[in-house]
Amino acid sequence: MARRRKRKPTLPQQLVSPFTLLLPEPARNLVSGPKASLIIVVGVPLLIAAGVLNINWENGLPKFTINQEKAHQLEERAVEKFQQIETQHGGAYNGPLTGFRDSLESRR
Repeated sequence: MARRRKRKPTLPQQLVSPFTLLLPEPARNLVSGPKASLIIVVGVPLLIAAGVLNINWENGLPKFTINQEKAHQLEERAVEKFQQIETQHGGAYNGPLTGFRDSLESRR
């Protein structure tokens, strides 16, 4: 009978795992998955660099705040870029961003 190989954690999983030690088990399993940890490792620094996410250290604990104005500006730029891509393809673009467009249109 073949044994199941345990997969080695990816680099993003290894980076995220120390920060999940105090989380409950279901949350830890969700956040420490390969896709979620990659989104955290790549997405959070990008949001900080864009000015959307701010971290304030109070009493030794981080406090996260979201700059709604910057988030709206970033969203508008993403919509403009998507529309530019769509016009370049003659309006027949059915790539991975199609669902993104539909969700933005439903919010308006």
